[in-house]
Amino acid sequence: MKRPFRLAELAILLTVAALFSWGLARNLPSTTRADLVRAPEERTDAWIRKLVEVRQKVYWKYPSALANIALEYKLGMRDKAEPAAMTEDNLWHYYSGYMVRSGQEDEPRILVAFSYIKPARLEFNPHLFLYGGPLVYSAGLATFIGAKVLGLARLERGIEFYYRHPEEMRRIFLLIRGWGVILGLGVIAAFYYAVAVSEGSRFAWQTTALFMTTPAVVCNSHTLKPHLLMSGFFLAAVLCSLKRLRDRRPAWTLYAGAFAGLAMGTSLSGLGAWFFIVPMHLWAARQERRPGGLAGALRSRELWGALGLGALVYFLVNPYIFASWDEYVH
Repeated sequence: MKRPFRLAELAILLTVAALFSWGLARNLPSTTRADLVRAPEERTDAWIRKLVEVRQKVYWKYPSALANIALEYKLGMRDKAEPAAMTEDNLWHYYSGYMVRSGQEDEPRILVAFSYIKPARLEFNPHLFLYGGPLVYSAGLATFIGAKVLGLARLERGIEFYYRHPEEMRRIFLLIRGWGVILGLGVIAAFYYAVAVSEGSRFAWQTTALFMTTPAVVCNSHTLKPHLLMSGFFLAAVLCSLKRLRDRRPAWTLYAGAFAGLAMGTSLSGLGAWFFIVPMHLWAARQERRPGGLAGALRSRELWGALGLGALVYFLVNPYIFASWDEYVH
């Protein structure tokens, strides 16, 4: 690329911002939705207290229930999900969901993770390992800045406040999803740059236009889940591997390993980055005609240094894995 930025790149970023922001408030809590659950005059103090009581009861049972289900799958006692019985508590829990949860069933998990983090007490264990540290901590910081610094939402510890004011919960979800849009812009930029380095800018903007409109990318840009951020780190690892091949500098393999560690630390599917890094390393060794051939390249300090750095980064961004090993495994 002769110039670092062109009108095509600007058009792509603006289009991505519009595409990822369109429908961002869909399936979020609101006063209108709360009115469908119960009329305003029926949402009394006693009714809200009952919601809080049942919610606490249900969530208190979750850890042991999940552990039992995991054991049943492992022992072959369960081979498919079973529908929950419609008890009175479950009915109240459904009411609770309509009041304060988004329509994406996995999305509220990150709010639960936020509730465990207490910076004033130096407690940063999110008790959530399905979503990695790069997503949880960055989203938490973005939400805090949006709410406390910019005043875009109100943060309260007690869930009762949000039962009474579902619009406030809506604003929090919008902050979280807004951070997802920003991350999505970064991923698209990383994709464009990786292709441009390899194939040139003209081919890059064409492939980027196709990539950013794929259903998987569009869907993941509208809910805060780890896959889009993971793919950004994955692409950065790919870019570093390509730079290693072109520049013949071993340091690029180490950079690729670090980004692969971030990808894995965001979502374990980021492990796939190594299926690109290792072949590129072997290809580079063949081009440079290193002594020892492919076997020597597999034993090289460069490759093992990248693997070690990737593992180190993985544990640095998820520092509570060993402290909460049972949670991590389940």
